[in-house]
Amino acid sequence: MNHLPDQFQVQLAQPDQFLNPYRWVNDEEQNFCPVIHARFMLDGRPIDAYAKLMDLHLPAGQIDCLNEISGWLIAKACGLPVANRAFIASILASDLPPHAAISQRISQPDQALYFFCTEQITVAQARGIIPNEALVEEQARWEHCHATIALDEWLANPDRHLFNLIRKAKDQFALIDHGQLLRRSDTGPWWHKDELPQLVNMMLSNCLHRHTIHVRNVTAPEAISEAYSRCVDDAAAQARSLGRVLHEISFWCGAIAPGQSAAWLHFLVNRVQNARTLLSARFRVLNLA
Repeated sequence: MNHLPDQFQVQLAQPDQFLNPYRWVNDEEQNFCPVIHARFMLDGRPIDAYAKLMDLHLPAGQIDCLNEISGWLIAKACGLPVANRAFIASILASDLPPHAAISQRISQPDQALYFFCTEQITVAQARGIIPNEALVEEQARWEHCHATIALDEWLANPDRHLFNLIRKAKDQFALIDHGQLLRRSDTGPWWHKDELPQLVNMMLSNCLHRHTIHVRNVTAPEAISEAYSRCVDDAAAQARSLGRVLHEISFWCGAIAPGQSAAWLHFLVNRVQNARTLLSARFRVLNLA
């Protein structure tokens, strides 16, 4: 991975563009895999970002990385608020501070490790300060709430928990963390190319929708119908936006996991085309387990 087309949105940072680490954030943020807060030099200016370690030698790491790239590109193309920039960074092991969970992966100090990075989002502190109930209410009032429910439905994201929406200000959030698309268990990669076709119609949990139903007390048929119509309209607009990033997603599939791109692209296209059916099934089930 040394050359990217100029029009691509996900960039590639080389080891000399890694300036300095701030801290590993896993213990504090309870991330699923190692994440480091660090500074990079991109396009001649310093960028603070959160970098998630990706083991691209393993199928699970490849899928995790493709999920992150796909989720960021698609959400951005659909006009939803996300980190301003995303990039893949190659960082030398010797430039990283010690971390027990990754030390066993390092064979040589000059070994390059790959990270999926997103530019730091300016946030209004929520965790530990705002009660979870109040945070749920804000997310249910958020102007992009229905569009995010629609996106997560056809993008097959069951991991939109309370803190995968970063609070930027009161009633304003940004989407992060798409690494666990199609997650159905706690071990192994979440999808394989051979099984994707049979998962086009599969319903997944949707925490944001469940919270919204409870907060807004949406139980009357007319209220459910209105919410469903909004989500369906959003999904239709998102389907039109998907085509703008399929080429870039295909490139990264070929670079990271050769042989996965056709199945993954077909899954995304078929899933968004089936969004109305998926959303219809979801709105008929109010417990939304």
